Amino acid sequence: MNSDLRASLLELGFNLSQARAAVAAGNTTLEAAAEWIFTYNDSISQQQGAGNRSIPAANTRRLGSVADDDAMDVDLQRALAESTMPLPSPPPSTLAVHASDMQDDILGEPVKKVKINIVRAPQPSQVIAPLPVHSRHNEEEKMAQNATRVAEATKISIEAKKLRMETRLARERALAAAKEDREKQKLRQNPTPTVNQPAQNTVPAPVPAQVPAQAPSSTGGSSLSNATVQLRLKNGSVIKRVFVSTTTLKDLFDLVRAEDRNIGSSDISLIQPFPRREFTAVESTLTLAEGGLCPSCSLNVFVQTPIPAPQPIALITPTTTTPGAWLTPEGTSAPNQPETGQEEGPMDVDDEEEPDQADEEDWLDAVDAHEGGEDDEDGEDEMMHALPVQFNPGHHGMPGRGRGRGRGGMPFSGAGHSLSGGSESTTVAASASGDAATPPEELTAEEADSQRRQRFLEAMENRAKTQEQDQSRTILSPSKHLKPKEIPSLRSRCAYEVAVMLTRSDAATVKHLKTMGANVGSQVAETIVQELIKLKQLDQLSFKRLKQCPVVNMVLDGYSRSTDSLMYTIGRSQAQSLTCLSLKECTFLTDKGFENLERFEWLEYLDMSHCRITDKTLDYVLNLENLATLHLSATKVTSAGLARVIAESTWKYGLHTLDLSYCQGIAGASVLVNLQELSNLRTLKLNNTRAFDSSPVRVPDSRAFARLLHIDLARTPINGHDLIALASTFRPLESLNLTECVNVPIAALEHCAEHLKSLQYFNFPNREHDLLTVLPSSSKLPLTHLDLTGFVFVGDEAILNLASATSLQMLSLSGTKLTDIGSSVLVHMLSLRELVLDRTDIGDKSMEYIRDLGRIEVLSLNRCRRLTTVGVLTLGRSSFFKLRLKRLNLGYNQYIHDEALTAFTVCNGLVTLNLEHTDVSEQKALLLQNSLPCLTQLRIQGVTNGAVYEENPKPTFQ
Repeated sequence: MNSDLRASLLELGFNLSQARAAVAAGNTTLEAAAEWIFTYNDSISQQQGAGNRSIPAANTRRLGSVADDDAMDVDLQRALAESTMPLPSPPPSTLAVHASDMQDDILGEPVKKVKINIVRAPQPSQVIAPLPVHSRHNEEEKMAQNATRVAEATKISIEAKKLRMETRLARERALAAAKEDREKQKLRQNPTPTVNQPAQNTVPAPVPAQVPAQAPSSTGGSSLSNATVQLRLKNGSVIKRVFVSTTTLKDLFDLVRAEDRNIGSSDISLIQPFPRREFTAVESTLTLAEGGLCPSCSLNVFVQTPIPAPQPIALITPTTTTPGAWLTPEGTSAPNQPETGQEEGPMDVDDEEEPDQADEEDWLDAVDAHEGGEDDEDGEDEMMHALPVQFNPGHHGMPGRGRGRGRGGMPFSGAGHSLSGGSESTTVAASASGDAATPPEELTAEEADSQRRQRFLEAMENRAKTQEQDQSRTILSPSKHLKPKEIPSLRSRCAYEVAVMLTRSDAATVKHLKTMGANVGSQVAETIVQELIKLKQLDQLSFKRLKQCPVVNMVLDGYSRSTDSLMYTIGRSQAQSLTCLSLKECTFLTDKGFENLERFEWLEYLDMSHCRITDKTLDYVLNLENLATLHLSATKVTSAGLARVIAESTWKYGLHTLDLSYCQGIAGASVLVNLQELSNLRTLKLNNTRAFDSSPVRVPDSRAFARLLHIDLARTPINGHDLIALASTFRPLESLNLTECVNVPIAALEHCAEHLKSLQYFNFPNREHDLLTVLPSSSKLPLTHLDLTGFVFVGDEAILNLASATSLQMLSLSGTKLTDIGSSVLVHMLSLRELVLDRTDIGDKSMEYIRDLGRIEVLSLNRCRRLTTVGVLTLGRSSFFKLRLKRLNLGYNQYIHDEALTAFTVCNGLVTLNLEHTDVSEQKALLLQNSLPCLTQLRIQGVTNGAVYEENPKPTFQ
């Protein structure tokens, strides 16, 4: 250790004498040795000079004994060998060192000559005096260490002081609570024997231990004059008020009774959680400042339940049992208990003694063991009634009076009242208030029965009163219609569990799934596939485990993991069972994946909308002879490619539905000619294509589309001449959509209305047409749907021509020039189920025509500026209003106020009601929502709460 220290000093640049002196001084660390050298450098130099003068000139000498090895021993040589710092000294001389004769005698061995190199000490003239070094870093380090020690000591003292303060406060709170508990225990053990008046009203409430008032804060003047009080009521609501510091507690009691009507005449107290303190009615004259409640406080309201007058307890003997006797709670010290070791016999009644200091210490130990009980807001233990039990001395011991847990009085002993009312078994107990036992008067059976009946009637009255208050509160505060919880079916739940199993790869799961295929039907397999899609776990591996399960319908719309490998697995496992396949928006599929379509020979439904397919892809569906529905919407197929596929396909005579909408490659005048081989086609969609962009069009054979029922030509460039030429081909047509076909004139519409006698759905192309000459002929058609939304030039004259359209089920006249005159035509449309009259000029008169329509389910009267409450009340007398109406829109009608809501009370089937920006009040609208069982959507945004009715109760219109 010393050699290491000397070597370290030599590495720092100190000479050998300085290092040797520092080690000899007893320094054990490098820092201490360096500091010592700086301090005693002068004395070391003097000793070094004196030592050099006393050294003889001889270059060789004999080593001394083992005890003199401190000067020139092997340890010194090791220290010099480990040193890497060169010393400014002359080259060392070689000395022959021989062992002494004494050493030979001791060791018993011949003397061995050892040749060592000894560094000769430099002459005084060659020694360079070291400069005085003062380490600034050492001083700063010492100062930092001192500061750290001071900070730690200060922190420890602050924590100790805080702990002492908390302990003192906890002890004070515990003592105050103990004293308060003793007072309440006296109140329970010394009741006044009255029958009709509760004992709580006859015994004055004990004054709790006074806590010194808190000194007001000196930080500002506002805290000296005001007090912010937060009151938490029994029902959970919170009241926050600001009072003057001179306000008395009586004002707080009055505020609590005013806010909570359920308190009635019950006694209340205000409990401050920290520091624990209870304010009762006795202290109502205290001010907030005197009570230490400034500048802010939080109080819990505790409603004290009156203690009924207790029945006296009978003297209990080991041989006599008192049936129905009330006993005190476990752990309380009853004054009428025998001492430990007392012989069995009648119990002696002792005078009540105050608990000594040891009782308080035991109670404090119990409090310390149960921290956190001081903030109990319920106060259930303060008014605890005893339980009626049958006491049997043969089964329960009778321990004497004691202190601490488990050493108290007899379990469930003490006074109380019994509901049994048995007077024969009730005897007189010793009174705890006097020195001698003075039994009170004994109650007769009739008096006890009358008292029990009175308590029962009071309980019934209180319960009825509480129910009435709850019912009134429910009516005034409308409840929310909760969305019905969707409970999954057993099939879906089991399918989910199986789907999770399919994602695992452990051996037990694989073994279990091998036997699943023979027991799973097609519907269950389809449900499992949908669950896998929801989990985004349907891939080649998971579907391969379902290869034995037959899947009939496969829907992969928009599934991001629909890849060519998945299609390969589906094609190999479901080739003989799949009849419906939907691949809408599966943009990751390529022609390699669509090759597997050739395997599905039983496929009837195929949807490849919004997929990356071309004319080449259609070659894979040529041999699907059972194909009946083909959706190619928004794809890159062309008219030429489609014509080639239809000519070579095996399904051209069985195809029923063909969707080519949004296909920009479908163009030219020969579109219908290319499709005429589809002899059984019933639905054809060409909307948003470039079909008929060149005129004239080629008209197909008259027998080509003999079964075509629905054709959609919306937003195509077809003109009037081409439409008239094609009308003769579409004789059996039931639905014709010409929306936004701006090149079709009125004459072409008249021609279609006259020749297409089976039209049930007819959409007119241009909203700027007045349709004055079209509607008369259209009304003779068996129309079921007629949408005239936004036809701004259609007025009463044109609408009156619809009188013969008695088969209409849906009619929309929104945005037209309809008035009360034109609405008279509605009385003939008895089959109407949906009627939309938004943004029209109708008023209350039109409601009389609508009232006679008995099948209306959807009625929209949004922004009808002449509609008032009178019109809504007229609708309320209709038959459909009570039985069939499900959706009603009255938004933005400012003259509809609260009186109109009475008409909706009979709408038991109403599901949606829109009252936005009307004059109804929000509260009554919410009450209406509570009264309608099926109403799930009520819109009341922007209601004016009767403001318009106050300004203009009877509006007039020009």
